[in-house]
Amino acid sequence: MSFEVPGSVRLDVLKAALSGDLEGLRISEEKPASCVRSYYDSFDWRLYRAGVVLEEEICGEEARLCWRNRESGRLERYQRIGTVPRFAWDLPMGPVRDRLEPVLEMRALQPLARVQVGSTTLRVLNSDDKTVLRLELEDACLLHTDGTQGAALGACLRVVPVKGYDKPPATVLGVIRGVLGLSQAPDGLLDQALRAAGRRPGDYSAKLDIRLDPGMPAAEAARTILGVLLDVVVANEAGTRADLDSEFLHDFRVAVRRARSALSQLRKALPPSLVERFAPELRWLGQITGPTRDLDVYLLTFGDYQAALPPGVREDVLPLREFLQRHQRQEHQSLVRALDSGRYATLRSAWREFVEGRAPAADPGPHAECAILEIASRQIWRDYRRVVREGSAISDDSPATGLHELRKSCKKLRYALELFLALYPPKATRKLIKFLKALQDNLGEFQDLEVQADALKRLAAQMMREGQVQADTLLAMGMLVEALMLRKQAAREAFAGHWSTFTGRENRQLYKDVFDRRGDCGEVA
Repeated sequence: MSFEVPGSVRLDVLKAALSGDLEGLRISEEKPASCVRSYYDSFDWRLYRAGVVLEEEICGEEARLCWRNRESGRLERYQRIGTVPRFAWDLPMGPVRDRLEPVLEMRALQPLARVQVGSTTLRVLNSDDKTVLRLELEDACLLHTDGTQGAALGACLRVVPVKGYDKPPATVLGVIRGVLGLSQAPDGLLDQALRAAGRRPGDYSAKLDIRLDPGMPAAEAARTILGVLLDVVVANEAGTRADLDSEFLHDFRVAVRRARSALSQLRKALPPSLVERFAPELRWLGQITGPTRDLDVYLLTFGDYQAALPPGVREDVLPLREFLQRHQRQEHQSLVRALDSGRYATLRSAWREFVEGRAPAADPGPHAECAILEIASRQIWRDYRRVVREGSAISDDSPATGLHELRKSCKKLRYALELFLALYPPKATRKLIKFLKALQDNLGEFQDLEVQADALKRLAAQMMREGQVQADTLLAMGMLVEALMLRKQAAREAFAGHWSTFTGRENRQLYKDVFDRRGDCGEVA
């Protein structure tokens, strides 16, 4: 809990106000301190969204990484460090890493803002001389990258509960609110620093926020959808180029795949010349980003690879990780060259011109003026029926290709549901996506395990050709392939249960009620 402190209320005023009758409580002042706090989060604000403030606090010669509750400001845990790591797994084992890894996952930490803080702490003691509350009076200013002082962030009084005494004494709060007349600060120091630095918390999220009106003409809706997806591509381009973490490329690729899906689903609402121009270019963009992403996935999965092996064999696959890292760097360099090419620049520029309405005039598609609700509903209903048709044809004896095709159809249905989410009741769409996601997870696991097993075989052959592999590594990789194939079989056996749930009566009826519509626009395809 923080309170705004005007210039007229300084430390002596605060102490004088608190020195009155506090019903058995007394005040103890700590030595004033000065420190520099640097705030960190992932590109997609995972910590902020989780209600966490992560800060590097340097006071004198000591640096520590602090984990605070964003709402209360309470320091919940800290860990002494040398430098702030790039990833959570780069931290030494300790209390902050324990909390940080599950939230941050594979994302890199990025600096948000740096502030200079001068503070004095007053401890509120009870009759047993135990601290029941901490009052931290802070003055802060933003620091520029060169270390010079920037905008003043003002003063605030933080009321920080102490473990075991979670409820601040009413008499203290009464003095702060009544005698001093302080009002609660709407934002903490992090939010103030972000505002002064020109940042907005949550300004990027991997979750789509496409705002559509049911009666919107389909052509206008298509432009809106493709505009949001272009913004996602552009937002992740710098991080992809710098290879800051694997999720930049992942989000970049998902946005491209969604754009390809939108182009296909709304092709009759778009000018035919535009579809003809963009479709092959978006397919090319998917192709050039594929090899790097594949290697990213293998590296992210490497810990699972090791865990699948007996303890005495786990070290034998370390040469595989070195091989993957080396080739990932090579493929990433090729990707950056492609993103530097005139072809990519032309695609991005033409994409921007279209969504901003600056593209040359072209003949509209036949469904350009149809209401997007009708087009979307008929498309989703058609995609759903295709999934049911393909899935119902799969038996225990069906080849793997049937499941692979079903996975592709499920992905198309998922993209359609996500792109047109704003048109339908949230409760219904959440339920539909939940059922579909469970089926997709099963099909995706089956596909991924098969792809990874085949890839390990190819990688082993490539490592042999390069002459940089020992027999022990090849044997360990063979054991990995066997383990993957066993998991693949388990995923195959689990398919029937997932399919039964997806085709259950409730799900079938929900699709029919929400999407089975008849209108005047004819077939969507």
